Amino acid sequence: MAHGSSAEIKAVLTIAELWQWKVDTQEIAPILDRQLGLLWGLTHSRKLP
Repeated sequence: MAHGSSAEIKAVLTIAELWQWKVDTQEIAPILDRQLGLLWGLTHSRKLP
């Protein structure tokens, strides 16, 4: 659920920028990217034999 929520927030921010709304994403974008990467790593970790 956390991955879906993060992706949803990122999509909404992208749409807001496309609609030329005044949204400052410089601070939040790297945080969302890091969170998405961490969550992906948790669900796609390599299993040791």
